[in-house]
Amino acid sequence: VAVLGDRLLFWESGSAQPRDLSPFGSDGYLNAHLSPDGTKIVFEHYGGNLHVVDVATGALVDLGRAFRPAWSPDSRHVVAMVTEDDGYTYSRSDLVVFAADGSMRLNLTEGFDPLAMNPSWSPDGSRIAFDSPGEGRVYVMTLQSTP
Repeated sequence: VAVLGDRLLFWESGSAQPRDLSPFGSDGYLNAHLSPDGTKIVFEHYGGNLHVVDVATGALVDLGRAFRPAWSPDSRHVVAMVTEDDGYTYSRSDLVVFAADGSMRLNLTEGFDPLAMNPSWSPDGSRIAFDSPGEGRVYVMTLQSTP
């Protein structure tokens, strides 16, 4: 998967030519990632929300406003940061887990004082690492159970 210019493109295994999966035309796409099972793409719509598109059908799920997504190893969930800012400085940032089908949303860092940003899921799905840039720290959160 790649964002080239203003298009969201997907290459089938063994194909030399990509398929255009740009559901919003040329409106702009950011941070596109193929799910580990290869069936879905999560991406940010520039100036809009976080979305999941099914590569086979083109079906689109709107997850809401969130940024810098990362897939769970089982391709069932996405973790992303939900931020507030004044246009210059972040005033709040939480990590939220979304079901890829849009059926669930869970704030993992509600009440966590520093900014929680740039999440990454561990390969076994048991932990999420993230940073707090204002502190210059990296945190690792152990999940009690799979969301």
